[in-house]
Amino acid sequence: MRKNPIQSKSINHSVSPGKASEKTPDLKGTITLTLKKKTIQSVYNQVMMCSELGFPNFQKGEPINKLMMEIKREVKKESKQNKMGWKGSDTRSVYFEDMKVSKDCLLGTPSKGFKQFLQTLTGGRITIGALSLGTAQGAYERAVRYSFEREAFSKPINKFQGISFKLSDMALKIQASKHLVYHAAWKKDNNMDVIKEAAMAKLISSESAMSICTEAIQVLGGYGYIHEYDVERFFRDAKILEIGEGTSEIQRIIIAREILKSCLLYTSDAADEEDRVD
Repeated sequence: MRKNPIQSKSINHSVSPGKASEKTPDLKGTITLTLKKKTIQSVYNQVMMCSELGFPNFQKGEPINKLMMEIKREVKKESKQNKMGWKGSDTRSVYFEDMKVSKDCLLGTPSKGFKQFLQTLTGGRITIGALSLGTAQGAYERAVRYSFEREAFSKPINKFQGISFKLSDMALKIQASKHLVYHAAWKKDNNMDVIKEAAMAKLISSESAMSICTEAIQVLGGYGYIHEYDVERFFRDAKILEIGEGTSEIQRIIIAREILKSCLLYTSDAADEEDRVD
């Protein structure tokens, strides 16, 4: 069995496909990539993923391949982006200079890269839902803890409706999000159609996380704006959850499309049933 040349390396995730200007297989079974248009990647150690896309003669509908490759000297990396949140994610622009990639680096079935990316997006939405739950839970727990510690007029601030209602709404949104995320994950584990459920889970959990982190800062007041109390970091980290793997607006488009599709199928089945009765 031929050894995978990158089997022992750690895998890192890209956040958008690369656009190559040329692809020329040589006699040694390699592909030469030259990236003219820069793209944002998440690069940590030695391995990255991208796709072949955007050759001069590229036409809509043509096959796209997905590649996993070692980061060599031909891969040029710019300075790390200074993002609002997710500081642990090493995000920067990358491009290639006549980089030769072995055909062994092709992932999955050749020419099926676009379909693989779409499948990854659907599963990734459930992952974003889980990330949103963790972020929301962290902000909620710190808000609850602080509401016991902080006193006003000789009693904890959670005794006041203004604070207790916030905590109630936060707990409600976390529980609702949890049910949708777990349901979507269960359907995916059982190889069921999960496009609508994944979009629903991602949408409600990410928007809930943003709302909960905002309210957690309100509960902590001025302390919520200070690095020491964590909730300001959760707030900054939560915003990308409404953007990554498809924005909230995209999720609503997907949900509406899937709902209408199922309604059309139901209407068609009902019409067929009436015809049979007649």
